[in-house]
Parts: sequence; structure tokens; C-alpha cells
Amino acid sequence: MSRREILNAARRMITGELDVITGCGTICRERRDLPAEDRDSELLSPFIAFDSELDAFPLGRAREQWNAVALREKDLQLAAIVDAARSELLGACRELIDNWS
Repeated sequence: MSRREILNAARRMITGELDVITGCGTICRERRDLPAEDRDSELLSPFIAFDSELDAFPLGRAREQWNAVALREKDLQLAAIVDAARSELLGACRELIDNWS
């Protein structure tokens, strides 16, 4: 089931139905349930790397605890990271779909 969920997230990221932050988070969560061969696949490396870059940013409910000024600054930093990574991540989505479909 996890492979199907990962492919679904990749497809939705390509169409813009799912933003790259949420999509990468989904892929990384679903990866845990994959067999070791798939879990360690190089095809997932771009998503894992991007997701790990997000550790320093308030996401989801954690945002409620942040000062508004500090949150705006973090959001600007996050937007720059997302913009820089988007093309590579969407390419990784296409490669993943081509290899796992």
C-alpha cells in the first residue's frame, strides 16, 4: 500500500494538487512501511533530503506557538528553499513514477 501512496503523492505534486512540503512529508512517512529494498532506494533520496531541511521550520500546529514576526521571517526562508528545490523534486517525482509504475 505504501508504494501506491507514494506514487499518488508524487502524481499530486506534479499536478500541483499537493504542495512539495506536504508531498515530501507524505513520501517520507509512507517510506517507513516499505520493504528495505524500496525504503533504501536512491529514488527516494531527494524527498528525504528535502524533508530533513524542513526540521528547522515551524510546520502544522507548531506554527501556533511562534511569534508572528519570527514566523514571517521563517516563512520567507522556507519559501526560498521550496522555490530552489521545486524543479528538482518534481523531476524526482517523474523519475519515481517512471520506475515504480
